[in-house]
Amino acid sequence: MISSIIMLSISLFATWMSVHLYTPAIFFNLFCFLISAWYGYHGHLHMALILAFFNVIAVLMSPILVLPDQKTTTLTVLLLLMAMFAGIGVGVHKLKTKVQP
Repeated sequence: MISSIIMLSISLFATWMSVHLYTPAIFFNLFCFLISAWYGYHGHLHMALILAFFNVIAVLMSPILVLPDQKTTTLTVLLLLMAMFAGIGVGVHKLKTKVQP
């Protein structure tokens, strides 16, 4: 539980840093996409969705990732977003099928 709270607070801090002070902090949020997918896959859906919210906000607000000439960065971010939501979706499916008798 403590590690989840620490991870959440670090992700929130990195989101704030990437928007206001230190724009390369967005790369920590890109790493948090995979952590959010891991949380979702293992059934910790509330934590996964909170991390997903912070990560998507960080990506939308980051001045580094909105440049039109960075096609590979945009593709990487889209692939990480798909992996994150796929992990969360698999976790939801696992929980849904586990509850049914």
